[in-house]
Amino acid sequence: MAYRATTRSSPPETVVHKGIGRGEPVLLLHPFTLSQHVWADVVDRLSDSHEVLAVTLPGHWGATPLSPCTIGGYADAIECAMDAAGWDTAHLVGNSLGGWVAFDLEGRGRARSVLAIAPAGGWRHISVESLRVAGLFLWTFPFLVLGNLIGDRVIRARGVQRKALHGLVDDVDATDPEAALNALRAMTHCGGFLKTLWMGLRRGGVQHLAAVRVPVMLALCERDTFLPGSRYSAVYRDQLPAHTEHVTLPGVGHVAALENPQLVAETIATFVGRHRTSATRDLTSRP
Repeated sequence: MAYRATTRSSPPETVVHKGIGRGEPVLLLHPFTLSQHVWADVVDRLSDSHEVLAVTLPGHWGATPLSPCTIGGYADAIECAMDAAGWDTAHLVGNSLGGWVAFDLEGRGRARSVLAIAPAGGWRHISVESLRVAGLFLWTFPFLVLGNLIGDRVIRARGVQRKALHGLVDDVDATDPEAALNALRAMTHCGGFLKTLWMGLRRGGVQHLAAVRVPVMLALCERDTFLPGSRYSAVYRDQLPAHTEHVTLPGVGHVAALENPQLVAETIATFVGRHRTSATRDLTSRP
């Protein structure tokens, strides 16, 4: 592995930029409560032929606090990271919360394409769907507080990892132990936990999907029990434009990059390969 947080006390990397100058720019945006580390094995696979940037969202492990606590606030921070990397635009890949943020960035003209993996935000204001998601996260909150206090001695145990990651992946034993450890480190150090949950309830879900003008892929996860596609993808399926590509990632739960990074990297590379800079265009324009 090219990068890992090796001790609980060492400050985690919040930005990883690899493969500089090697190809199309690909920006990776992680799910809520996790960090850029969730993409570690995907970055390793992509960076031989792509320039890859993975950024920890504000309010998450090691990053600055989130202010304001809005999807726009997340997007503001990612725009700063893109500017620092010298990128005007990139192919945006987001999982869960990261997918939601990616569509906000697309609306700002920062996307060459968008690949959304099991994106969050598929609800309207306070609803049964949004309350269910908030409840699932709140159920984990005591564990996260305890894990923060006790530290690595507990979360290194594979049995603890199985319980804590249940719902995020289908098969915890398929995850790399160090990747699982970093996921739990991130979960127990998510300073924006409660504020982001409240934001998701109060402000409602994703907006302006019909206005997406770049190539887009909606990738659902076959064994996602956290945001099952049958309940949480309807807004995306109904409102994204007709040129949207729809795929299902087989055999994986909600955070596919933890469980099958090879599959995720191949899906990204294939999609980006079809929509390289010279081919990226406004698919809704008329000649």
